[in-house]
Amino acid sequence: KKQARLSTDLPHLCAAEVPKGGTSKDCKRRFRDAWKEAHTWLRYEEVKDTMYCQVCREAYFGQEKCVPFVEGTTNFKLSVIQKHEKTSAHQRLLNKSESERQDVAQSTKTKKKETERESRSRLALLFKTVYQIQVSKLSFSQFPVLISQQIQNGVPLKGRYTNHHHVVPGFSKYIAMSMINDIIADVHQVEHFGIVLDDVSEVTGAKQDAVYITYLKDCRKITKHLGLISNTSGVGIVVSLVEMLAKYGLPFPFEKLLSLTTDGRDVHQATNEGLESALQSEAPVLFSLHCLAHKLESLVRLALREHREVQQCCNLLHRLFSFLRELRKKTAQCDDISVLLTIVDIDEIAYLPNLKWFALNTNVLCTVVEKWSTIVVFLVETFESIDRKLRLEASEIIAALKSSTFLAYLHLLKDVFCRLQELQSRISNSNALPSYLVCGELTSASSTLLDQVLLGPHLIHVMQELQEKSGFFQGISVSTDFDIESFQSDAEELCHKISYHLSLLGSETSTTSKFAFLDPQNWPVDSRSLLAVYGIQSVRDLSLEMDSVLHQRYSTDAVQEWCSFKSFVINSLAPSLRRDFVKFSAAVVSRFSRLYPSICTMLTAAALLSPSCEVARRGFDELCQIKASRKNMLTDDTLWQTMVININGVPLEDWDPDPVVDFWLKTSLRRPNHRTKEAGENRSCVQGQQPPLLDSSGLGFSVVDGNEPGTVIFWS
Repeated sequence: KKQARLSTDLPHLCAAEVPKGGTSKDCKRRFRDAWKEAHTWLRYEEVKDTMYCQVCREAYFGQEKCVPFVEGTTNFKLSVIQKHEKTSAHQRLLNKSESERQDVAQSTKTKKKETERESRSRLALLFKTVYQIQVSKLSFSQFPVLISQQIQNGVPLKGRYTNHHHVVPGFSKYIAMSMINDIIADVHQVEHFGIVLDDVSEVTGAKQDAVYITYLKDCRKITKHLGLISNTSGVGIVVSLVEMLAKYGLPFPFEKLLSLTTDGRDVHQATNEGLESALQSEAPVLFSLHCLAHKLESLVRLALREHREVQQCCNLLHRLFSFLRELRKKTAQCDDISVLLTIVDIDEIAYLPNLKWFALNTNVLCTVVEKWSTIVVFLVETFESIDRKLRLEASEIIAALKSSTFLAYLHLLKDVFCRLQELQSRISNSNALPSYLVCGELTSASSTLLDQVLLGPHLIHVMQELQEKSGFFQGISVSTDFDIESFQSDAEELCHKISYHLSLLGSETSTTSKFAFLDPQNWPVDSRSLLAVYGIQSVRDLSLEMDSVLHQRYSTDAVQEWCSFKSFVINSLAPSLRRDFVKFSAAVVSRFSRLYPSICTMLTAAALLSPSCEVARRGFDELCQIKASRKNMLTDDTLWQTMVININGVPLEDWDPDPVVDFWLKTSLRRPNHRTKEAGENRSCVQGQQPPLLDSSGLGFSVVDGNEPGTVIFWS
């Protein structure tokens, strides 16, 4: 019976073990990868087909009593995972692991910031060194020398960016462009600006204008250098201006242009091919002025070229210094000759298109007058030791230097140019003189120049010595060909010619006289009745002329604004602010342009339109020095960089390199393709470090690291 019962149950057992239509409920479960996404500490080991807790295994593995989630478990249930996650031991280990991870992240972040700070500090020092080279007009080859000196003094500059061939021009371009960007940002914020064009053809050797932009902002008048453009024709100047301003970020370059000041060359005049007529088609300039006070010497130099005695004087001085330079090459007495050549170095003025006119310069004339006896004595004493081929020329130069007529004209020219230098300094060295008074200064100078020169104590003393001490001057024998009557007549004609050109300049600046009523110094403040009606007609006339740019459409609105403005100035502004017209205009325009829009536009025109431009004068002098000091290595780019930095920059101790460093980091995609020896040695250690300190793919710059190799393409 028992055997029969077992045989009867076997089919049922087999049916239970292998059921039809699917697997059994007791079949083994599988691990799901989705669990790891919800529980970051969970891991799965495929070889053993177990899951475990990584945090707990690292803490307890190998101990006698291990929980299943340490050794590994095959109980693939979500409830089991959740139960382990809630245990106190697991929570404690998880919190500890998170704290350690945060400490590591904070340490990495701190180290990263420290590396960035050190890199920025080093970059700032490098930029400041480049700035020092530019403002000091040193050779670019001095860059590694200065870097070495700073390293010896303990400054942390070891590493890259020490090769002057790429670093100095590249960093200089970033410094200059940073300055230009600041200027353009200012221009976007102001209502109007003016353009100043200064012809620099005699310095550069090509027909070019130096471009300056001037505007009122932050209670002061600002004038900055933008660059050089070609001035072959009026249309060419306009096209070059449009291209320059558009390149720098002004989409409509002449939209805010209010005034134009030039130095009065023919190409700037309102002729058919002149600048003003060409500019009218692009943008009507309300006020133009063809006079720059610092170009008086250039103007007079052009006027005197046709004078026979002046030509002979210039030819002799040019011949003298050319001879001294040649003598220095062929004689052993280099020290004495070098001392004399420090008066004027012909090499430094080799860029002039016509060298013989270099003598018509205040510094040259004053120095030659002072050193005349030294030059003559030197040539006479060294005559026998001079090369025989040069003796004939030396004797001719000595005889010409001892001519009493030459001495008289030399002192005459010296006095004329000294008077012009004084006039230039008075009207262009500061902004204290209102622009509308410059025309009066020029007219006054034209009427007094003749008496100041011919009746001046210095020239009278020279003529008396030449006439009374016949045959001697300053103890040296001279010729007796001096005719005082002929000289006085000729000198009077020469002074009249100079006076005519000065008076012509004064008449050309009459445009500025219409702004005189805006100056509080001219207001009748002692009488309320006179003050109430003062300037009303002038405002009407000027508002009609400026109708295209004024905010108010009708002149009556400008008159009401003017009456309110006078009362505001008298009652609210400090008297000290009214003494300087330019500073007064800048302060009012910067603070109250919305309150008095029409009057502020007039004040802007009065302040911007002035032949007194100290920055343009300094820029002309800087250009002469730059061309002289870097004539062998000067390209268009380096000239532009050096001009912008020297004219627009501040003293080295006041210059902040941080904005330039920021600009460099944002725009420089790669770094220079040159390395120091130390960087080359460290390269092998860095090649394995592929991930950078910062992911800069979305920032537009690479993190600066002294050991990280790379190249740079400088922005242009």
